[in-house]
Amino acid sequence: MSFFPFARRTYKEFLRDPVSMIFGAAFPVILMIVLQIICKNLTNEGMEIASVYQIDKMMIGISIYSFSFTSFYAGIRVSKDKNDYYIQRFYSANMELDDYILGYVAPLLFITFLQSIVCITTAFLLDAILSLDILHFGLNYLLLIGMMLPCEIIFICIGIMLGVSFKAKESIYIFIGIIIVTILTSNIFFNVSSFGSAYVIFCRALPFYPTYEALVGLLNGFTEAFPYYFVTIAYGIILFILMIIIFKRKMNR
Repeated sequence: MSFFPFARRTYKEFLRDPVSMIFGAAFPVILMIVLQIICKNLTNEGMEIASVYQIDKMMIGISIYSFSFTSFYAGIRVSKDKNDYYIQRFYSANMELDDYILGYVAPLLFITFLQSIVCITTAFLLDAILSLDILHFGLNYLLLIGMMLPCEIIFICIGIMLGVSFKAKESIYIFIGIIIVTILTSNIFFNVSSFGSAYVIFCRALPFYPTYEALVGLLNGFTEAFPYYFVTIAYGIILFILMIIIFKRKMNR
């Protein structure tokens, strides 16, 4: 548990950063509330809304969207620690590079875990308050939180890799690009099939669309979830291994 002091410090740094708290937790939840209120009003006026805006799908999409902000924070935090020589000062504490990696990954996994719980809890409250009668609590929703783990790992690994590879100012623009790509390729706010079959194939080659489809499929049964979920798991494993390799190479320099 030699990584624990470093992990605790990383977690506290996140809590001290109001921007990270606002965009990582508050903004996605507020966005979901606003969108559901708008959709409810449109439905009451007899207008149809896209299926991606239904509360059961929206809570999954917003959860994935919130993870992209955690990726942003992870990268900026690692980049600042590297540039400020904060990590180097820990070399005297008999910590291995694996401890540094766990010191970043562990608190960020806990943070994304809390984000998923907040998003799902908010969705159930909205379902009750707006009388949507779509969500009915069951075991699949508890499994949903656990099955978000590979998706959380994907975003965390992307953040750490970019953070250790670029300076903070350089990585900001890259992370903005990742957030935009997440929106455009994951089926969160619009149906990607509306852009044609070629665009769907492109989205399926990235981890975000399969993750969304896997988690949405879980609500309808395991058989619909796992074909896509294997893709998400594969991406999570590959990116985790790649993150370890890049982190160690950069830090050994």
